[in-house]
Amino acid sequence: MSVLRVLIADDEPLANKRLAKLLDTVGEIEIVGQVTNGQEALDAIGRSRPDLAFLDIEMPRLDGFDVVEALGRQNQAETPPLFVFVTAFPDFAARAFDTGAADFLSKPVRFSRLHDAVLRARSALHARDAERRLSELQSELSSLRSLQEDSGHMPDLWVRQGKGIIRVDLGEIERVEAEGGYVRLHGEQRSYLQQGPIGTFLENEAADCFIRVHRSHAVRADRVRAVTRNSWGGSVLEMQSGELVPVGRKYRDRLGKIYATD
Repeated sequence: MSVLRVLIADDEPLANKRLAKLLDTVGEIEIVGQVTNGQEALDAIGRSRPDLAFLDIEMPRLDGFDVVEALGRQNQAETPPLFVFVTAFPDFAARAFDTGAADFLSKPVRFSRLHDAVLRARSALHARDAERRLSELQSELSSLRSLQEDSGHMPDLWVRQGKGIIRVDLGEIERVEAEGGYVRLHGEQRSYLQQGPIGTFLENEAADCFIRVHRSHAVRADRVRAVTRNSWGGSVLEMQSGELVPVGRKYRDRLGKIYATD
């Protein structure tokens, strides 16, 4: 569990001290600031970048709601903290949640409710962090795909080998073949065994370069040297390696994709 960085803003010194003591009991909390008015809260948020801010609603100069509104206007923090409003007047609860607050606590704050508020804040922060990381990953993947398209490099595939996994360059794989509950990837120098049916392998985005030509076989179209017929009149693919791959009757329509590469 990561340490939660917390700011407390309350114009009542005793309430401020009591909340800090309760938070210390919760554990895994670092109090990065204790301020007594809304303007100080704004300054502390910009300076300390807390994960969570407990704001008393009734404060001089700027109240708790004013702090949130000012923060939105000024864009002081790239990633604003979550807010928990604290007040002696429960009638503010509806407005507090309308602002998007993580929680609302009534004075005197009870430990059980404070503990629940911290848990809720942690969950929200984890969800926000996961969303941010996913967004960054998607952006990075888009850049990598563009680079891949520009370079013409085939994607890589991770294959389990012994007690670990190894990276396989699909550009070196000529064909794949079903082998029981596995798929055999036939490369230029060696072959690799990957667990799972051939259909699942071909659903992988990295495997878009393969064309399924048989219940048990799929090939790289650009590695087909010739299309011939066997003694029974069935179609057979001769690969650049010299290997022969049968074409299933229900897959004969796929041959057009292979001819199109010539």
